Amino acid sequence: MSGATKLAATPGHAEELDGESIRRVVAVTALIGIAVIHLMDVPDTFEEVPYIGWLFIGLIVACLVLAEVLTGTTTSAPGSRPGSLPAARWSPTG
Repeated sequence: MSGATKLAATPGHAEELDGESIRRVVAVTALIGIAVIHLMDVPDTFEEVPYIGWLFIGLIVACLVLAEVLTGTTTSAPGSRPGSLPAARWSPTG
């Protein structure tokens, strides 16, 4: 159990979290926080400077997509990982 942290969600059920899992949880929480803060500020920003409002929308989408990638909830179909489809499509054998 070196480098792992025991986390008991319910009594009698313990789950081990390694350093990478903890870093992912912190990163996903931060990304969602950034998205929520900017989502709350979007209406006022659109009134003042519309192009910055669109930049906020882009930032929110990017944060949510990165959070999805970090949680690993994306599909595991071939080519679903970033960079895997171009590599498969442009390989010298294919």
